[in-house]
Amino acid sequence: MFPPIKPLKKLAIFGVTLTLVGCSATSIANHKQWNLDADKINTSTLNSTIEEAIAYLKVAGNENSIATISLPAGEFNLSSNQDKLGTLVFSGLETGNNGKLLFKGQGRNKTTLVFSDFEQIAVYGKMTQGLTLQGLHFTREHYSATQGEVVSTSPGEIIINIHKGFPKPDFLWRYRDMGHYLKRATNSQSNPKIIQQANKQVKYGYRSGSAYPPEHVKGLQWRFHLANANQDLADNGYTKGSYVAIKAKKSAFPYSFKGGERLTMNNIKWTHSTRGIIRGTKDKDGNQVAIKDITISNCKMVRAAPIFEQTPILSASGGGIQLNQPDDLPATNILIRNCILDSSGDDNIALFNVDGVKLENITSKNAFARSILITDKAKNVCGTNIKVINGVIENDKHQAVTIPACP
Repeated sequence: MFPPIKPLKKLAIFGVTLTLVGCSATSIANHKQWNLDADKINTSTLNSTIEEAIAYLKVAGNENSIATISLPAGEFNLSSNQDKLGTLVFSGLETGNNGKLLFKGQGRNKTTLVFSDFEQIAVYGKMTQGLTLQGLHFTREHYSATQGEVVSTSPGEIIINIHKGFPKPDFLWRYRDMGHYLKRATNSQSNPKIIQQANKQVKYGYRSGSAYPPEHVKGLQWRFHLANANQDLADNGYTKGSYVAIKAKKSAFPYSFKGGERLTMNNIKWTHSTRGIIRGTKDKDGNQVAIKDITISNCKMVRAAPIFEQTPILSASGGGIQLNQPDDLPATNILIRNCILDSSGDDNIALFNVDGVKLENITSKNAFARSILITDKAKNVCGTNIKVINGVIENDKHQAVTIPACP
């Protein structure tokens, strides 16, 4: 039903063998590097290497060193990290102002990490200081959004014929009243787009707190129960044959970082799972802790390959880059530059309680919600060369926002 994962290609890696099987390391001055063998890359080995690198940076005198974990080109399937908050965990990383842990691949089109646990955060870190992710493609085994064409409508329901090969609605359904919405799209096989005018998102699946999961009718046809039992979508342009984007926020974050400083993501690509969150947190005593000094550069959030020649409407069910939450301490000193963000299932960029954000050379297009969300708590936001295609820049009251030029 889903496109197969490409087989792992073994690559020859030469070096001095460490005690950790499947990698080699070199030390030059204040730099230590782990070169991982392709046929040994798995969840356990990666986390063991991450732990070793973090321990190295905590040794007295190494605080300002650079520890590099280098992954070869290839596609690597990572299984679930049992009883952990993320498949890959960087919590506990502490460096001096000039130190960092560099976790890198050979480029976003060359090194792909496939996270098989659909509901586990892919990359997690709490109170990380000095982390750089570079040259990687993060993805999931399956598409996290689906789509189809209208068969019929009636008060309180709609029947949609799911496009061949796209996920069945029951696969994406979850018993949690969050993120189940429909929206019309243009009828295009090669480049469908969310329709911007007179096209509010329509909630389905829950009424007054009770679950009404999608029901299989026949073949590829599924019945969706609307939150409003009296709503007839025929009055909202859902005519027979209309394309419909269908989202359900079941897949976990591709990244989640809570608290800390000096976080960089460079030359990264996301597919299937795009909504990541970078936010403040609380320490063990319950005190709020902020996050600061964040750089996201040369990134791409894209729709995955067509299925049976049909291009997906959405890249994922969730949104894109999400910075902070409304009640966190302000996140500060943020730079997002040279990024293309395409067709997320919510906001391509969402700025909540932040202070000091530069957006440079950004193309944001075809979001299910907003191309860029800038809430009233977002302060000192400026932009240079921001291109919005088939989308809007708004605040959380759905009012248009103009981003001032950076000085």
